[in-house]
Amino acid sequence: MAGLSVYTSNRLEILAKQLAEIVQTPLPTPFTPEVIVVQSRGMERWIAMELARFNGISANCAFPFPNAFLEDIFKNLIPDMPETSPFEPDIMTFRLMGIIAKCINRKGFEDLNAYLAEDDSHLKLYQLSGRIADLFDQYLVFRPQLLFQWERSKEKKAAPHNWQAQLWRELAQGKAHLHRARMRENLLEQIRSSHFDTARLPKRVHFSESRISLFFTCRLSQSCPGWSRSIFFSSIPAGSTGRILSLIGK
Repeated sequence: MAGLSVYTSNRLEILAKQLAEIVQTPLPTPFTPEVIVVQSRGMERWIAMELARFNGISANCAFPFPNAFLEDIFKNLIPDMPETSPFEPDIMTFRLMGIIAKCINRKGFEDLNAYLAEDDSHLKLYQLSGRIADLFDQYLVFRPQLLFQWERSKEKKAAPHNWQAQLWRELAQGKAHLHRARMRENLLEQIRSSHFDTARLPKRVHFSESRISLFFTCRLSQSCPGWSRSIFFSSIPAGSTGRILSLIGK
């Protein structure tokens, strides 16, 4: 069935049975894989075994992680997208080491300057850069609008927004089109303007409790009415049901 479906239960085996019933309906060709987005390889193995238990067999299933799934879609948008993103946390860490050293004497960086005083081994600089890189990686998923504001120099003029915004602009300079938040916006814009061929999307996609799936696929729910995708939640925090329904337009 085309469209977005959300399944919830506090028992994983019930969700696995529901998924097994869905995949019993074959895809258009036997060579098309069933795409099941997972959070871990342990979850991949468990789902595969449960599908085999309910259906007697589990074959031709792809189990990408959320970021890998999104990157495959983004490659349709940017065919020459580099294999390694400059916004991977490990890469951002080393880029930030050079950027912080360059910006450390700017106004607004007084706290960082004091923290990094007498850091002759650069160990504290490395650790700080890693923490900031992880924070920016979270912003890309959960607070993309904040990053877009920073790129337009619309940040709050108080710590930590001022120095974080300056670091982000240095990171994104000349590469802003390659980070996940911007690529998501560009993809959605292309879909809304009918410039994106949705036939290049997987015919059917299932997500196993992915926050990325909630934020991303719910925004696609009205743009791609012919795309079939389902989200399986093992638990939903109190008060979240209304939020999910509002995201999918119910």
